[in-house]
Amino acid sequence: MTSQLRFPQSLPGLAPLTQFVLSAVEGAVSLYSLEADELPELKLFLMDPALHIRDYAPDIRAHLSEVDAVSADQVRVLVVVNTAQGELGCQPFGPGAGERRYPSGGPGHP
Repeated sequence: MTSQLRFPQSLPGLAPLTQFVLSAVEGAVSLYSLEADELPELKLFLMDPALHIRDYAPDIRAHLSEVDAVSADQVRVLVVVNTAQGELGCQPFGPGAGERRYPSGGPGHP
C-alpha cells in the first residue's frame, strides 16, 4: 500500500513540508513509512495506535474539518514511532499531544 498525502498545514517540526508518501513496511503489521516528497531523505515511521496502544483514544472530532472530513470513519490516526534506550516512544500530533514511552516488549503487550 502506498498513498500520496497532502496536509493542509505542515506537521510540527517539518515546515514547510506538506506533501508526503505513506507506504506500508513490508512484513510488519500496521507499520508505515512517511517520506517527504520535497526532501526524500526525511523518513518517519508511523504505526496504528489502535493495534498497539490499548489506552490511546484521541478525540479527533474537533479536527475533522481541517482535513475535509465529516466523520471520524473517514480518517486514520497514526502516531510517529521512535526508539530510544530500549523503549518504544510514540509521538502523536495535535493539540495537547504528548510523547508516551513503553517497555521494550512493545506497546500494549505485557
